Amino acid sequence: MKTTTLEKAHFRSLLFLFVLTGLVLRVVVCSELAGHRAIVNPIRDTDMATYLRLSREICSGQWPDHFDYQPFYYTVFLPFCRLLGGDSPWPIMLLQAIMGAAAVWLTGVAAAQLFGRRAGLLAAALLALCRAHVFYTPFALFEVMQSFWTALLLWLALLCWKGNRPWQWCLTALMLSCATLTRGNALLLLPLFLALLIWRNWRQMRACWLALAFLVLFELPQLPFGLRNWHYTGRWVGASTAGEKVLVLGNSPEAPAGGLQYPATYEWWVGEAERRPSEGRVGVAGRILRWMCREPLAFLDLEFRKCLLFWDKMEIPNNVSLLNEGKHSALIRNPVLFPFALLGPLALFGLFRASRATHERASFLLGMLLLCWLGTALFYILSRFRVCTLPLICVYAGVGVRELLALPKRAGKQPPLALRPFWGTVALTALLAVFLCDFAYERWCHSVLPMTMRIQRPVGQYLEFPDICILRDNGPVLEPGRYTLAFCDSVNVFGVEKRLMVPNEQVGRPCIVRLPVTLLDNIPGVGSLEVDGVRHRVDE
Repeated sequence: MKTTTLEKAHFRSLLFLFVLTGLVLRVVVCSELAGHRAIVNPIRDTDMATYLRLSREICSGQWPDHFDYQPFYYTVFLPFCRLLGGDSPWPIMLLQAIMGAAAVWLTGVAAAQLFGRRAGLLAAALLALCRAHVFYTPFALFEVMQSFWTALLLWLALLCWKGNRPWQWCLTALMLSCATLTRGNALLLLPLFLALLIWRNWRQMRACWLALAFLVLFELPQLPFGLRNWHYTGRWVGASTAGEKVLVLGNSPEAPAGGLQYPATYEWWVGEAERRPSEGRVGVAGRILRWMCREPLAFLDLEFRKCLLFWDKMEIPNNVSLLNEGKHSALIRNPVLFPFALLGPLALFGLFRASRATHERASFLLGMLLLCWLGTALFYILSRFRVCTLPLICVYAGVGVRELLALPKRAGKQPPLALRPFWGTVALTALLAVFLCDFAYERWCHSVLPMTMRIQRPVGQYLEFPDICILRDNGPVLEPGRYTLAFCDSVNVFGVEKRLMVPNEQVGRPCIVRLPVTLLDNIPGVGSLEVDGVRHRVDE
């Protein structure tokens, strides 16, 4: 009993040290970036500027006629920060640093309950030193807050699992509602928590009324936002009217797997979806379903690439960037912080190794991670959208590090021949984890994607709009067909031939062909276009 008590005290001391380290690191980054424009006066078109403007208007009594973005962040959190410090960015930065450190503590405790204290300490240390999680702390973005909600929900789920008391379930429902108000795709976690509630109480009579109370408390904080949006749109859209917009951004024929673009499809689909029901509204979900039926291979390829890109080492910037804003922080540039290129493989390795755990709580963690992963891939992939899942990723990364550290000890206990299958499994698992995070997406785009596009879109990307039909080369709008040509100084004339196949239904109709050409270093160039054997001059 004495040894166990000492081990528990040792765990608490080290966990407190990691939490304190995480808090200090986040405050240091805040102090380094406190004078940066993205914090003091962000560009008008960024989400940061929008959140700050809306919170300023709300503090002055000017409530918006509808809630388009994540309402909890700019109607509750940012106004509270303004009450503390006015227009100063320090209340925002300090509170988000505290929430980031709290997420470290919650992650460590939850991982310890699931996989042991050593895994808990490792998970807390990895989140405390996670570069992306530290980097987003000073900015007026909801990512750090959402990561706190994720860690808190995991901890509350384990608390409900053990205690199974009504007040615990009610508190969990309210926190899940706040997480949904902060980022809408947290709604996907609702069935998982309801399933846990029913599974823990299905033998008792209170299961029905407890589930009903959970749903009521989940909807209650969102009701004022939903009613205001209902009066504005004429239909029930929930606490945010941006759901269909973000769905279009990642699920249209022109959508890239990662990054943020507003192509013609977005403008048309959103315009149709914003009509009132009496005006012949066409929903985004119906548009996506029609496109899926028309181009199933292209649709599946896009969704698969988004799922791959979630685990890829690439940090896709949006609003702020690790390369741009991050270069102004010596701590962010310091290799002491861990990039996702390291955390991702460790997490997948730990996930593969933890699959041996058959207890139900480990299954709940896996379900939570899968829903957060799919909930992000359902829309589009950005570096900052992955931050909210970092507590769950770090739990599995802690398991991965623990397993790696235990390998030498296990190797010394058994004969080498008996360990061959074990070492083979470990090596294969590690290689698969590294491949999925560091190479899989790039290999898919270079090897499989061109073949998929040739099969699905042999004539290119064909888009029909009410007043125009567009035929593009292929693929998403970010890279529709870009070629870079280099030639020596002695070459005065060069040519590029591009053949476009017009669909049969468009033959005989007038077409406008746009071939954007960028000439560097003031190189003169004249283009020509040949249609049915007739050559036409193209403006320079």
